[in-house]
Amino acid sequence: MVKGAWRGGIVAWLLALGSLASGCKSTEEKLYELRAKATGDIDALYKQFGASDAVKAIANGAEQAARADEGNGLLADISRAIGSAAVEADRDDFELQCLTQGRGGHPVLVTPKGKAFFARPETQKACRDYALMRDSITKLEQKLAGGN
Repeated sequence: MVKGAWRGGIVAWLLALGSLASGCKSTEEKLYELRAKATGDIDALYKQFGASDAVKAIANGAEQAARADEGNGLLADISRAIGSAAVEADRDDFELQCLTQGRGGHPVLVTPKGKAFFARPETQKACRDYALMRDSITKLEQKLAGGN
């Protein structure tokens, strides 16, 4: 009976050790997951904000031009590319504004909409959390590159 209990204890210990080991993630896995979370979080925050009015006008105008030129194709593709580039530039600016605020700086906000959005406590917290995530990503990247 003692021999069987001893063997059962070892098996339980090995199973526990195996489950611990499988729960450990590599630095690369941590980095990929953190990048995905950061991207998802800033995208969700940008969606709440909505594109700036100027970008909406550019994107809408580009889409209308694309629809008017469906037969040609080239102008439609160029128009859609312009609209997409405008939205991406606006999103990148939004991300920089959020990082600036999240790190304790003062973002350059030129529109009343931007000022109101970034003044909200929930936006301020989301930007702080995002900045901390980006800093963690940088540290993981440095670790992978061999820096400390």
